[in-house]
Amino acid sequence: EVVDNEVLGASFESEWSGIGWRVEGIYYDQPEGRQDGLFWIAGLDYQFDNGTLLNLEWYQHNLGSSDAAGLKEAANSFLVQSGLQQQLGRQVLGVGLSDDLTPLLRGSYTLLLSPLKDSNDNRHISSLHQFTLLYSLSDESDLLLSALLTNGRGLDASKHPRSEFGHIPNSLTLRWRLYF
Repeated sequence: EVVDNEVLGASFESEWSGIGWRVEGIYYDQPEGRQDGLFWIAGLDYQFDNGTLLNLEWYQHNLGSSDAAGLKEAANSFLVQSGLQQQLGRQVLGVGLSDDLTPLLRGSYTLLLSPLKDSNDNRHISSLHQFTLLYSLSDESDLLLSALLTNGRGLDASKHPRSEFGHIPNSLTLRWRLYF
């Protein structure tokens, strides 16, 4: 039970002809007459001979909005507010690439795409791009540089999102981490 929600999750993964595949899902049995939720991810992974890893993922959440008008309600939902629902839209496509550029430097790129319809039934796609470099400084320390760039329809006049990613500000992150 998480935040008064009964939660049931499962994950299945395997490999076929060098391609890893997985299906993950979580079911939320919400209290007090709220609509129950199902969130699942289907993913494929492939590592090329040079070590580059390619990931493709499809995210589906039945409580997410399928149109821009429903984003306000989705953003105010109990699951989003409590951190149990990671996306506002019903569907998101993810693509990722990562590679060890040198023995101490790892680079990665993530692309997320979300299609939503507007009031005229036109489909708009918002995107999120994240570029990351992670440099190992020692056995107990690393340095991360990450740039997050988003594209899509921003906020409306009432400050409500009009796309999955368009309202998220672009950012640059520099992090030095010590661990043991």
